[in-house]
Amino acid sequence: MAARRQHALGPQVQEALCQRLPDYLLRQRWFGGKAQAILRCEIPEVIPLRGLRATYLVVIGVHFAEGGSQTYGLPLAMVCGDRADELLHSERAAACIQVPGESSAGTTILYDALRDQEFLAFLLEAITRRRRFRGERGEVRARRTRALARIWRPEEGPLPARLLKGEQSNSSVIYGDRFILKLFRRLEEGTNPDLEIGLLLTEKMRFAHVPPVAGALECQRGKGEPTSLAILQGFVPNQGVAWEYILDALAPYFERAAGAGESAAPLLPQKSLFSLAGDEPPSPVKEVMGAFLDSARLLGRRTAELHLAL
Repeated sequence: MAARRQHALGPQVQEALCQRLPDYLLRQRWFGGKAQAILRCEIPEVIPLRGLRATYLVVIGVHFAEGGSQTYGLPLAMVCGDRADELLHSERAAACIQVPGESSAGTTILYDALRDQEFLAFLLEAITRRRRFRGERGEVRARRTRALARIWRPEEGPLPARLLKGEQSNSSVIYGDRFILKLFRRLEEGTNPDLEIGLLLTEKMRFAHVPPVAGALECQRGKGEPTSLAILQGFVPNQGVAWEYILDALAPYFERAAGAGESAAPLLPQKSLFSLAGDEPPSPVKEVMGAFLDSARLLGRRTAELHLAL
């Protein structure tokens, strides 16, 4: 009996969790229903993640007073007693939900499992091993692609994992300099477009200029299409946001053009973009723009190649 309780959230805990979820959800950056009044929450599925003590994927249905609903996936871990008291008095308290437990267990809380290094490592291991986890009505399935072994093999040693902060609608985990795992917080039936297009470009088209899809987590409930839970991609190091890079590169051009007055005509040709596309930039433009023109040309080429691949 003890083992069974470890692998299931009982009705009493689920009922208490539903009552506390509205307040919890409103505190989370990734919750997309903050502008609406929450009528009630329900839990249509709880899937124990075997291999981790008292850790679950909890599917949450959120119903709004104005009508409509949204579905979210929460990886939750349960702890009791001294460990629970410690978390409630730490900086991680905002990620905790206190629920009634057995009288002998003391304080019982559920918290976001993404805060645990052990769980982050578990997610990568599950994809690598194509693990499956069964619930009462559904199943979580991990899948991997051939790209995973090209990027990293387990025998190379464990990868350090860190949860990115500041994201709005999803949660992402970086594994060393090899992978990025995007966990979709809001769930919708069917394959997520990021995964669908990524698999096409990685496995069928072998398009080398996008991050390859190395694996995914999906939830199968009934006979419908599986719901995408997460996508694992190759990590591409970067030095910032492309939009900011472009603005910085264009600033000297516009400053010079604005200060040139009427003599700015060579810098600002009065022709349509389509007619300019086949022309070489004027010498004054090359002088001001420098290497950015090569970057812009490469971006255009890669964009065209992507459209042809699709």
